[in-house]
Amino acid sequence: MRFKEFNLSESLLFQAAKDQKYYPIINDLIDQGHEFQIGKEGDLGTFVFDKGQKVSFNTQILNGKGTKKNEEGEEEEITQLKANQLYKHPDIIRAAGGRASVSTKEKLLLKPSDIFPDGQFSAQKVFDAVIQNKVLKSTDYGKFVIDIAKQIQQGKEPDISAVPTEFQKAIRDFAGEYLGVLALLNNTANFPSRAQFFEHLGVSNLNDIELYFPAKTNNPLADSIAKGQFKNKKTGNAILVSSKGDKGAAPSVDNLKIPENLANSNEYRLETGFIKTLQEEGTAFSQPFYAINYLYRNFPQSISSEIVQALPFDESEIKEVRDWFNKKLPLSAYKKIDKKYKPILKLSETKNPKAPIGGVIQYTLKSELKRLINSEKILPNFESLAREILQTNFIQIFADIKSNKLVFEVLWPNKEMASGVITIESKYGIGQSAQGKMSFNVGRK
Repeated sequence: MRFKEFNLSESLLFQAAKDQKYYPIINDLIDQGHEFQIGKEGDLGTFVFDKGQKVSFNTQILNGKGTKKNEEGEEEEITQLKANQLYKHPDIIRAAGGRASVSTKEKLLLKPSDIFPDGQFSAQKVFDAVIQNKVLKSTDYGKFVIDIAKQIQQGKEPDISAVPTEFQKAIRDFAGEYLGVLALLNNTANFPSRAQFFEHLGVSNLNDIELYFPAKTNNPLADSIAKGQFKNKKTGNAILVSSKGDKGAAPSVDNLKIPENLANSNEYRLETGFIKTLQEEGTAFSQPFYAINYLYRNFPQSISSEIVQALPFDESEIKEVRDWFNKKLPLSAYKKIDKKYKPILKLSETKNPKAPIGGVIQYTLKSELKRLINSEKILPNFESLAREILQTNFIQIFADIKSNKLVFEVLWPNKEMASGVITIESKYGIGQSAQGKMSFNVGRK
């Protein structure tokens, strides 16, 4: 399959009469226990139907098990799904004899969930799992990935000058999730603290570890989970490997699991209180309100004057702002809201009159949180605490394209060496305020 075969579209299955041709394909996949993606972009969840069921009309409800994002962007378990909520995956279109549809690099078959079954591989077998992969062999761009894996296996820094530019970033960002692991295993990645990391683990090499590539691409903390020798003997924590292109992954703050000895430490009292607030209070939309309240209680003098006059937010006020967002009250209707919120709106750089007021207020609070934590560092021990949490169970692999080479760098967040820049981030904009909680990012200095 060549890139020019793709045309631009994103859609759901069974939205038109002509989609009836997909019934036999879907029914066959159901009997195979296939995991389907949900939503017009395939990003709202996944679902496995109970075997033996047959789709015969578009609004048919079938039984099974899966997860689906609610209005606030949080995953919920579901046991039923309508047929017309399924994502029209390029593989399904090709199986029906059509031309695959894709709008972005997201739709290329490069992710671990596209090419691996949901299982474990020993270090000795991971290279073969990539090089012999049938899905990668079926596409032109997949064959480039196989060639890169072979170069890594030979101990080389992969030359990608033969890879068309339209594929390079997709390979970096998605195939990099497992190619980076191969580079780590074969010692071709730049890993300055490798010796200290091995000493921390109590191992001399990684030959006997096992890697797990989860079927879900939104695994909360990492893209692959290493077990076996990749296990801290003292704590029992498995080492999680996050491998991404460019800036790397930004896992949810919910996954910064605070050990009991640190949670009870007076040194980290304010920092653990802040992290627990992010983890335990509020939904994706209301989380920043509770977080800014926490900082207001402890550092009122540090918060921007435009926001201070509206603090603290009580439950009714948070609900009110959320209602404005749900009703899509536009920024042009600012005269209808309480005057205490107007300075917050002025603080925002957003001037689009159609932007939702509730989203603007919420996003401005997230921006303030990032300023206070990342720039002003009003919680001076935040990065130290995050490193101490992560050093027991997390490493970050960065994939970059430099001078026609695909290069990898491994970062182990470590308290003693002060490695890794830990920041608070948000992946969702003003119009997506209810879709996900804030994240932490492990970056390079």
